[in-house]
This record gives sequence, structure tokens and C-alpha cells, in this order.
Amino acid sequence: MVLAVIAICTRLNILQRSAYHFKSEKVEHDLEQRATEVKKDTRGRLLRVVMHDLRSPLLSVANAVAIVQDLKPETRVDDSVVVECMRAMATCSQLMQNIVSDMLDFERIDSGRLVLVPAAMRVLQLLEAAADTFGGLAAAKGVTLRLVPLLPDLEHTVFIGDVRRLQQCVNNGVSNSIKFTEAGGTVIIRAWRANELQAQAKLHATGWDTAPAAAAVAETETAAVPRASVVLEVVDSGVGLTTDELNVLNQGEAFMQ
Repeated sequence: MVLAVIAICTRLNILQRSAYHFKSEKVEHDLEQRATEVKKDTRGRLLRVVMHDLRSPLLSVANAVAIVQDLKPETRVDDSVVVECMRAMATCSQLMQNIVSDMLDFERIDSGRLVLVPAAMRVLQLLEAAADTFGGLAAAKGVTLRLVPLLPDLEHTVFIGDVRRLQQCVNNGVSNSIKFTEAGGTVIIRAWRANELQAQAKLHATGWDTAPAAAAVAETETAAVPRASVVLEVVDSGVGLTTDELNVLNQGEAFMQ
């Protein structure tokens, strides 16, 4: 009887260990499968973003090429139209190269890391690059793209930031504004330091509301590194966003329109 009980207990222990190992293997398999799904989802979302970001510079390059092709044969290379088109194509080519380079960095994609590369920059270069990239596209659609001149203090101030990431943000704003603005509409690109009340007054004179952006944090300074809050704004006369869509953006999420 004792031996029978011992045999039964031993059998139960073996079954319990087998069940434990089976559960462990299943959990490990489920975790691996979930990790694979997350990687696929991450890459899928990245590809959708890349296709969105590549579309506008590609259209701009095509538009610039079409303008050059329509010029008279005797047009000189230093003609202002040719120079403008070449500058737009160079800007778009660099932008597309950066986008493709980011896409090929699979290690960063799989880990979900966003590596920032700080460098010296001026705000004006961000705005001018966006105007060069999308100027022809806006004109072809019949939309006026206007870059508001910066105040001298901001124009000549050197900041430290990730130019590629900031440029991507500005470009997406301008691209979407042109996309959702009908022919005859206007898209304005502008920037000012958050504490420049005079700048805001000047921008109010353009007839566009600056109240939402004026709530930005005012300029502050630390003992070691001087800091300044700069407002970059893209304003259009298009359909705009609903309250729900704005709430989604304010929460750091993305949405399709």
C-alpha cells in the first residue's frame, strides 16, 4: 500500500513537472510570437510613414522637372526659374535620402529607439527648406505658399537641435496644409520667439489667429545653457481638424485623414 502511494505521488510529480515545462514552453512561444508581431507592426507603421513622407518630395521633384522641360531651349542655366527648380530638387533629394536612410536602420526600428543628433542650426533654414520643397507643388495646385520674414534677432540666432527631425515636422505640416487647402487658398509658414510680443502683434496684422501658439512657454535661461522657446507655425485656409482629431494629436497619437 505504501509503495502504491509512493508510486502515485511520484507519477503526480512527474506529471506536474511535465505540465510546468509545457506551460513554460507555451509562454515562451507566445512571448516570441508577440515580439515578432510587434516588430512586424512597427515596420509596417514605419513603411506607411515613409510612403507618406516620400510622396510630397517626389511630387515636388516631378513638378520641378516639368517646369524645366517646358522652358524654351535658349533658356540659360543661370535663369532664375532654373536656379529655383534646381534648388528645390537638391533639397528634395537630400530629404528623400534622409528618409530612406532612416528606413534602412532596422536595428533602431526593431528596438523602437529614436536617436537624436543635435547640431548647430538656424530656424530660417528649416522654413526656407520647406518653402523650397513645396513651393512648386503649391503653385501647381493654385495655393499661395508664403514665408513670413523673421525678426532679425531670431533669424541670426544659432540653436542646437536635430535638424532632420525638426525639418520632418515642418515638412509634414506644410505638406498636409497644401494637401487639404483648395485652389485659391493660402498656406503661411512663420516662426517667432515665444516671448516676442511685438512679433505676435505683427503676425496678428496678417489676419491669422496666433492665440493657440501664443500659449507656449516663454523664454527661460539656466545658469549653464541659455534656452529659448520658439514657435514654429504652419497656418492654412483649408478644412482644418476637428476637436477629436486635435485631442488625438495632443495625446501624442497619430491618425489618418
